Amino acid sequence: MRFRAHETFAIRKGWLHKGMKNVVNSPIVFIDKDVNPMEKLGLGTNMVKAL
Repeated sequence: MRFRAHETFAIRKGWLHKGMKNVVNSPIVFIDKDVNPMEKLGLGTNMVKAL
């Protein structure tokens, strides 16, 4: 059985810019059913949730 690690992390340079750039290009990037936001943004699950 595996448990998820804690959901805290240090913000990295470029994450906010990457998130905002993708929202400008596609406002539904975080809720789109056809595109996985983790793959699109190149970030992990918790980081995508935080953005």
